Amino acid sequence: MTLLLEEVYKLQVLDLDILSSSKLLSDIKYKISDKKELDSLEEKLNINSSNLKKLQVMKNNVELDVASIQESVNLISKKIYGGSIKNSKELIALDGEKNFLEEKISDNEDKLLKIMMKIDSFEKLINSLNKRILEVNNKKQSDLPALIDKEKILVNKINELKSIRKEILPNIRQDILMMYEQLLKSKDGLAVVKVIRGKCEGCRISIPSADLQRVRNSSTIIRCSTCNRIIFSD
Repeated sequence: MTLLLEEVYKLQVLDLDILSSSKLLSDIKYKISDKKELDSLEEKLNINSSNLKKLQVMKNNVELDVASIQESVNLISKKIYGGSIKNSKELIALDGEKNFLEEKISDNEDKLLKIMMKIDSFEKLINSLNKRILEVNNKKQSDLPALIDKEKILVNKINELKSIRKEILPNIRQDILMMYEQLLKSKDGLAVVKVIRGKCEGCRISIPSADLQRVRNSSTIIRCSTCNRIIFSD
């Protein structure tokens, strides 16, 4: 390997390290700031809490209706059994009204039972959501110090690698550097690759024998005829 190619290869090794470290840093930053699960849980909690309040209002209204109707039933019962009304037709009418109101109470009590069952279901769900929110929050707070430490380490590492990169750049010809930078962008960060067992490590395609000879003997930069990456041989 020529001195020029050695410098380009050093640059490639550095850039791969910078790339992988930057991806790790991005993942850690995402984990630190990520509130997706919490936001989703809190949204569910708000929706179910709102539904619970509506049911509680419905329950109160039905209970008030039952109490009001029961009061009317009690008044009618006093009239029927108080002895103040002697007219049989009036007594029959009052008894019919009493039966109608008692049926209404029964219907409302059935409705009340269904509402209370729904309330119980929502209360259990809300308790479960609150418990999960607490667990997620505790886990996040527990993981946070280690994530912040990793973030600092990676930031320092990337800055150090970039500093070393700046020192290498003056050792590489401008035209070669431009070629390398273009390949770096177009080839997913892999511009310089080895030839292993006659194949380009980048595209895994066999290198023509004439190109293999040039790779082994040439003092210039040689590129893979298939993927266009810079190739070298130990």
